Amino acid sequence: MTNYIQQEKRWRVYRKKCISGRLIWQRNTASLADKLVYKKWREAIGGNFDIVVSGGSAIQTHIAAFFSAIGMPVFEGYGLSETSPVIAVSKRGKNGREFGTVGPPLEGVEVKLAEQNEIVCRGHNVMLGYYKNPELTKEVIDKEGWFHTGDIGKFNEKGQLIITGRLKSLFKTSFGKYINPIVIESKFTESPMIENMIVLGENQKFATALIRPDFEYLKTLCHSENIPVLQKNEDIAERNDIYKLFQAEVKKYNDFFADYEQVKRFALVSEEWSPDNGFLSPTLKIKRRVVEEFYKEQIDKLFQ
Repeated sequence: MTNYIQQEKRWRVYRKKCISGRLIWQRNTASLADKLVYKKWREAIGGNFDIVVSGGSAIQTHIAAFFSAIGMPVFEGYGLSETSPVIAVSKRGKNGREFGTVGPPLEGVEVKLAEQNEIVCRGHNVMLGYYKNPELTKEVIDKEGWFHTGDIGKFNEKGQLIITGRLKSLFKTSFGKYINPIVIESKFTESPMIENMIVLGENQKFATALIRPDFEYLKTLCHSENIPVLQKNEDIAERNDIYKLFQAEVKKYNDFFADYEQVKRFALVSEEWSPDNGFLSPTLKIKRRVVEEFYKEQIDKLFQ
């Protein structure tokens, strides 16, 4: 588990360097890296393959892009056991693989977005129903034969399906607007300043967030900006000048969302979020209920 977490942190550092423009990858460096490292990786799994297919859960975009760039092209399939098993698969285009999508629906499979952008489908590959369980079948297959996946998504301009979260992860504000916290969290954590965050707002007038900063990045930033550096994370999280830096960052990323989706208030927290303390699952997904219970006092203050 420790090795997995360390590898994930390395991927985050790599991704954030790319996003912030701090990583320069020259052709000669890439060629040398291929000879010394990447070629051996390909040989380790046989060395004679065309593509790698991923399924079961979404693969992070930067991971798929990295492995594809080193000659191990990764493609994703999306579906459920009830759909035998995929309804969409990513594929190569004229300009290569487009990351962040699971591709277009398969031939012979109808896929559309229903209420709240839930992904529904029908076709010969979709089950007729659950064995000897008509009540459960009625819950997932409507009168028109559409199977309701419970996932939410959207189509891009090329007709490729993008999975944006689970229907049950949505919350409704007191104004009746639905917010998908996972999409917001995913966008905000592209910031090199943010290691993790959770968006809240069920039955509230606006959305708020708890932000766990990337403290190592902050210390580096403080050095470069000649800002006095404190060693303890809890001291850094309580500094007004650091909070102002995050205000600017939150404003920047809020621009990607509609007004009702924007984070209106936030708090910085210093505790590490990991599987060891129960804040994250073994696959590094936020355990929302655990986090909300731990920070109940801070959350209540955000909505006052």
